[in-house]
Amino acid sequence: MEVYADIIGSEATQEDCQSIARYFEGEKKHLQAGKFFQKCGQYSRALRHFLKCSNTDDNLAVEMAIETVGQAKDNSLTNQLIDYRMEESDGMPKDTKYLFHLYMAIIIAREEC
Repeated sequence: MEVYADIIGSEATQEDCQSIARYFEGEKKHLQAGKFFQKCGQYSRALRHFLKCSNTDDNLAVEMAIETVGQAKDNSLTNQLIDYRMEESDGMPKDTKYLFHLYMAIIIAREEC
């Protein structure tokens, strides 16, 4: 499926993206699932998967989560991401530099309106 997803790339339809996302969701490949849910406009599901990513994918997952929230222009998703980045319930300190990126994405998204 990874090869198919790479090949189809930007030519994928909404239905293709949703099918690929569901496949990766079933395989618990959260980063890939998030990417394809983002592509088909299911921002809430995309964010949920990005926040589940393992520490090895953390930097890319956080960047993708910020991009998703910026595209969604949804205050509840923004607050969800901020809450996740601020809490340390998993015992891992979060890098606050991503909050700056998040706020910049929000500002840019508002300017585009």
